[in-house]
Amino acid sequence: RDAAPEITLRPLRNLFLTQSLESHAPITTMRVSNMLAEESPQIYALCGQGVNSHLKVMRAGISVTTLAENQLPGTATGVWTLKQRRDDDFELFILVSFDGKTMLFRVDETV
Repeated sequence: RDAAPEITLRPLRNLFLTQSLESHAPITTMRVSNMLAEESPQIYALCGQGVNSHLKVMRAGISVTTLAENQLPGTATGVWTLKQRRDDDFELFILVSFDGKTMLFRVDETV
């Protein structure tokens, strides 16, 4: 019998922590609405599972403005923002994944 190959791990070169947030996972459903008639809409998220389920209401520290609305082909399984270059100040792309499909949106004057 041959021995299993030995794997030597190396430090990551392509991933950098840019921001850290309290985990709300898993978010089972989410809605953005201004139910309280405040200055900006709030994000309502149902989080957790079973007896650990809870409702989170998140309010933005700055006002929220809808820049674009796009019909999506189902429920997203993942959403990421991407910079074109690591040293850019802002993200240029929004990557949205679905079961069997991935969509890439460019953030510009229009989305």
